[in-house]
Amino acid sequence: MKTDFVKRLIEICGSEHVLRSPEAIELYSRCTIPWSRTCGAVALPDNVDQVSRIVQLCNEYGTPVWTFSRGHNWGYGTVLALQQGALILILRRMNRIHEVNEELCYAVVEPGVSQGQLNGYLKSKGFNLWIDCTDSSPDGSLIGNALDKGVGYTPYGDHFGNLCGMEVVLANGQVVTTGGVSKQCPTRHIYQWGVGPCIDGLFAQSSLGIVTKAGLWLMPKPEAFEMFVIGISDPKPLAPVIDAQRKLALRGIISHCHGFNAFLALARSIGYPSHLLDGKQLLDKEVIEQLAAEQGLPPWTFVGGIYGTSRQVRTNKREIAKYLSRLGHLVFIGELSQKSLNRIVEGVRRPGFHGAFYRGLKSFLHLFVDRISTKTIESLLALYPILRGEPNEDILAAAYFKNKERQPKENLDPARDACGLIFFAPILPAIGNEIQVFLQNIERICSSNHFETAVLLIQSNPRTFIVLVPLFFDRTNAEEAERCQRTYDQLCEFLKIHHYQQYRCTTPQMDNILQDNPSYQDFMKKIKLAIDPNHIIAAGRYGV
Repeated sequence: MKTDFVKRLIEICGSEHVLRSPEAIELYSRCTIPWSRTCGAVALPDNVDQVSRIVQLCNEYGTPVWTFSRGHNWGYGTVLALQQGALILILRRMNRIHEVNEELCYAVVEPGVSQGQLNGYLKSKGFNLWIDCTDSSPDGSLIGNALDKGVGYTPYGDHFGNLCGMEVVLANGQVVTTGGVSKQCPTRHIYQWGVGPCIDGLFAQSSLGIVTKAGLWLMPKPEAFEMFVIGISDPKPLAPVIDAQRKLALRGIISHCHGFNAFLALARSIGYPSHLLDGKQLLDKEVIEQLAAEQGLPPWTFVGGIYGTSRQVRTNKREIAKYLSRLGHLVFIGELSQKSLNRIVEGVRRPGFHGAFYRGLKSFLHLFVDRISTKTIESLLALYPILRGEPNEDILAAAYFKNKERQPKENLDPARDACGLIFFAPILPAIGNEIQVFLQNIERICSSNHFETAVLLIQSNPRTFIVLVPLFFDRTNAEEAERCQRTYDQLCEFLKIHHYQQYRCTTPQMDNILQDNPSYQDFMKKIKLAIDPNHIIAAGRYGV
């Protein structure tokens, strides 16, 4: 990176916000996937004017620039560019909350605003509004996740679908606001389609511009809320459970349910039991079943939220029970039962008489609670606030499955802490038999490469499920890292053969992501060439 370029970059951002030391370059070149690129420098702009000037500077010097909101895209590429020596922009200093409108239920925020920050702001100001959050870090960006088409848990779980009205910096430094209306237009953040062509979608998973501000729709705090949990003790009824959830979601009774298999649940709570490998490279199924039994984990667990008036919640609970109770062990957790269970979890840990009392109390409770471990109850209860838009790090702990000794008590950062993780993220029709057969093929590919299969099923909308497969590996083991990358490549090839799509992919996979639709790729590249002829902004991102 040229000295003059760096000097002018410092003039824009300030010397303390342009990172060039070997230690900083090494830190920002870390990743959880077995692939690497080394950046040339890291800049942390403070406002849209600085972003615009940086892009113009990159154009002048022909320097590629890749932008990340807060830099937590773990499992896909973290903050790595496709090109060696690229400038990395991290927008975490752009963390202003410009507006919260309680009547119309939206906020206007910058990309550096985190899930935890906006949730805390709404509570501190007494707004009767909830965000929808992911089950990743509270430090994760709201806009960044939305632009990568992330999914949460509440009826507002389609994060990109709940953006409205963007401010975008183009490759020539021009600042554009979407919607075709003036910045003062009162419907700019509440009517998504604007007037004329709707261009907002061009900036999702995109290399066409840098989003520096957006409207975000918020959920009005419901009168009543309960979480439901269904444990599937036999994996055979998985297909009917998926079909039942589709039917319930199409009627608007549930939305964005999440289901996880026992192996993924184990990854959240224990370190990888390498002492049980018995000379092999993956755990026997019997070993996994025994570990799950010790924790009281069924083969599959699904969770979801029920929102509305008290009457609506009561009615919807009856409908959910009608569809799901015959397929597994179904329980509902409201505010009172959640508090009681939390007290029991805390009490069981106490020494002496108090601990014995709470252990006895636990045994007298519902069979579902009695037969699962206290640690598993605690993990399930950690989902309760997430379903209310209150993020925590409990599920993110799974990223440390093969690196538990490096897991801190808080402020988790899998890339910083040398965790090995690739996310394979296809999306399928919400047809139970199709997903069940698909999972059998995924397990076959994983086991042939000596990896266990962890799965998270995410109901992205009533008609589709994301089948998220986290591939855990030991970063200190070069052979295992190579084998993990090979597994991911084979999984991607399986998708291509069977014409399934990925909802998100790793940075090195982006070169291949649009190969099945060359006319679409050609069209997008023509748009790219028209507005970014020097291919400065994130060239090659998602195939463009």
